[in-house]
Amino acid sequence: MGAKNMRQVAKFSLIIFIIFAIPGLAIAGSATLHWQPNTESDLAGYRIYYGTSSRSYGSYISVGKNTTSYTINNLTEGQTYYFALTGVDTSGNESGYSQEVSKSIASTSGDQATVVANVSVSPSSGSVVAGSRQAFEAVYECSTGAPKLKAVFFMLNKKLRKSKGIYLKYNAADNKIYLRTSSGKRWKGGYAPGSNNVIENKNGRVYCAATSVQQNGTTLRVTWMVKPFKDFAGTRNLYMKAKALDGTTSNWEKMGTVSITNNTSN
Repeated sequence: MGAKNMRQVAKFSLIIFIIFAIPGLAIAGSATLHWQPNTESDLAGYRIYYGTSSRSYGSYISVGKNTTSYTINNLTEGQTYYFALTGVDTSGNESGYSQEVSKSIASTSGDQATVVANVSVSPSSGSVVAGSRQAFEAVYECSTGAPKLKAVFFMLNKKLRKSKGIYLKYNAADNKIYLRTSSGKRWKGGYAPGSNNVIENKNGRVYCAATSVQQNGTTLRVTWMVKPFKDFAGTRNLYMKAKALDGTTSNWEKMGTVSITNNTSN
């Protein structure tokens, strides 16, 4: 970044952050932000800006280049806050703001509001070989505890739609895995993680035996074992969504993009 002028730096970094900057949970006067790292070799760190008006921020918080999440405390209950990130290089040049995200801080004076969030997926970029198994680790959060999640969703597709993709659901209420048909009209499967079952549609398979689920506090982690078929090769976006038992949902969010390269067998 150092050799570029400020306009060039701002434009380049915005492309990275607008894809990956996502809101974390905001409960009891705090908010946690998660983001994917900038890969520029001369990155020195990040600045986190926030305030109570959109695109009108106060002072910033500086964090190191190896930091990919940060919790901001002492926020006012009942207030909506707006957050954005910038990158700073070793010459002191600062990028433009990332995509802005917002979060309303729940009040603790009554019942705690449920907040659900899509945290991350790994891998979120790079290449996946068609015809080979690939694990995708998807992480979700629920402010009132992971057991309060009803279902979580994960999708590989060119765009956000039910059909023509690998669209997966883990139904936490009955501990079952499902795969949407290629037409998008119905769910297939209904098998427990770890069971000796395989579910497939025209685009790929999910292996239940190698798919695992872990709960830890407010976090639910599903590691999907997927095999995309050769006819599904191409650039595919990764989408996530979560739903709580009380009906609270996160939005569908694009969490990354992978390139599925062709192979000679399924």
